[in-house]
Amino acid sequence: MSLARKSAVVVCTVWSLVALGSCVIFATTGVSQLSTDAGQGARTAIAALLLAGLATNGVVSTLAWRGRKRGQLDERDAAVALRASQATLIALAAIIYAACIGLYVAHEDAGVLPAGWLYILAYGIVVVVSLVHSIALLVVDIGGRVDG
Repeated sequence: MSLARKSAVVVCTVWSLVALGSCVIFATTGVSQLSTDAGQGARTAIAALLLAGLATNGVVSTLAWRGRKRGQLDERDAAVALRASQATLIALAAIIYAACIGLYVAHEDAGVLPAGWLYILAYGIVVVVSLVHSIALLVVDIGGRVDG
């Protein structure tokens, strides 16, 4: 298994765990509590999970940089990363659009959006970007086609 694929597997695994942990915290706390003083602990716990995921990204990026200097990563790996980034951008735009429209439709009659949803969107975007990008890296790498 190449260094790039190993890195993508590690990042995908870590961000899957971060996503699962965040969902459990969101579900147990409740949207209405996230923006209150009572939700401070939940927000801090999710921020700690995000920090662990971002630290993993930092370590993996450092190892990739060293691997590139040693010749373990080549032009194909760069092309895979570019293709995965393109797919991530499209997927992220669609996810954010659908989430915002869904929230609007769900709360249109009330005329207000509970502030807890803004925390979920903010934290969720960080998780989704990292998770979708690592999945896209694996899909493109395993698929083998990076030339279009």
